[in-house]
Formats: sequence, C-alpha cells, structure tokens
Amino acid sequence: MGGICRTDAFVRNVRRLLIACLSCLFSGCTAVVPPEPPVPELVNPEALAARIEVATFDRALLARAIFDETNRVRAQLGRKPFRTLPKLNEAADLEAAVGRVYQPPRHTNPFPMIGTPQQRVSYVGLNPGGVAENIALLSIYEIDTNIGAGVVIRDGRKRFVHPETLEELRTETYRGFAARVVDAWMHSPGHRVNIVHPGLTHLGCSVQPSVSLSGVDQVFSCRCFSRRAARRLKMSCHREARSSGPWRSSWIASSLRSSQ
Repeated sequence: MGGICRTDAFVRNVRRLLIACLSCLFSGCTAVVPPEPPVPELVNPEALAARIEVATFDRALLARAIFDETNRVRAQLGRKPFRTLPKLNEAADLEAAVGRVYQPPRHTNPFPMIGTPQQRVSYVGLNPGGVAENIALLSIYEIDTNIGAGVVIRDGRKRFVHPETLEELRTETYRGFAARVVDAWMHSPGHRVNIVHPGLTHLGCSVQPSVSLSGVDQVFSCRCFSRRAARRLKMSCHREARSSGPWRSSWIASSLRSSQ
C-alpha cells in the first residue's frame, strides 16, 4: 500500500513538472541570459585636453580616447555602441607591441601563435565568430594626416616642423589625436567597414609609442573588433598604403564585409 502511495506521489510530481514546462514554453518564457556589461563612461575631458608628451605618454588614456571616439562616430551613423572586452585590448596590445618597431607595420608577423589577428585573439583566450583589425602609424604632432612632420635643427636642437611652412609644430592633445586617427580610418573604405558593420559588437584598443626613421615621434594605434558568434570564417586581407604620409591598414574577415 505504501508503495502505491509513493508511486502516485511520483506521478503527481512529474505531472506538475510537465505542466510547468509546457506553460513556460507556450507563454514565451526564455532562459535567463546574463546582461551585457554597460558601456563605461567617457574619460574626464580635462585629461583628454592634455597634450601628448613623450616622457609622460599615457597609453591607457589614448587607447580609451580612441575607443570613445570610435563609438561617437558610430552613434552618428545610427549604430549601437561597441562594448568593451578586456581580452580584445590584450589582443590589440600584442599587435601594437610588434607594430611599433615594424615599419611599415603589417597585420602579420613571423612570431608563432600571434602572427595574424585571428591568432592573437585566440592566444588571449577568445573564440569569436569574426575578427577585424585596423592599424595606423601617425605622428603625435598637429598636422594633416597626409603630410607628416618635417625635422630641422635649430639652436643645436631637433625641431619638428611643417614641411612647407617650417613652422614649429605642437603635439596633439589626446582628444585631438584620437579624432585624427579615427577620421583617417573613416576616410578609408577598408577601415570604415569595420566601424559601421552592424555584425561587429565588441572593440579593443591599444597604442604604443614609436619613432620614424627620420626621428619623428609617432604612435602606433590598433583596434581589434569581434563578434561573439562562435563559427569559423574564411579570412582575407585588405591593405592600403601610400607612398608618402602615414601608413594605415585594415584586416577583416571576408564574410563581415558590407556594401558602402
């Protein structure tokens, strides 16, 4: 008799569980998904207004300024803001550490395990469905991106000047440099596609100080984009280079391309 009662209780419990599951299914109930981390607040405007100085160069501040400027431009185009992912910052930093000493910089290098953008993202422990990368090497001085700074010796000291007017140049502010490098990327189709593509959801940024062959102080900038979907993509490489002026390049998964 006790066995029959226990069996009836078991059947009732199973029936209740089935009813609860069916109710949840037909009412549109879905699994709980952890919320995305919020987009951090912008950097203090006073810090961004400071001029870049080689001796006190703040890599973290400039990387964050580039992140915020990218999102500002993306918002103007009606796109959702990129979200931060610390591991993407690490992947971008791997490229920046190599790119600062390679001129012209490139998206690939001979080092095992970190030789391509996809490998660098995998090396830091990520497995996104798509990866894209922008890089740029620009001087730290207030001058048109396509001109570049000149070098002269005055009073026994090296001076950085406008190559046409010979007027001595000032260094950019952190905000000014971020705006200039993002604007340069936006005016290049291969770079612009990474900023506007709705399928790219996360962004990591890094910068490293560098020096040109003529002794001009520069900054190597890298942006690493990804999306979370875990599927393999066929990769291709897109590059743009000019015989004079800055060197910029964009590497992107071919299936992430969009029409302009």
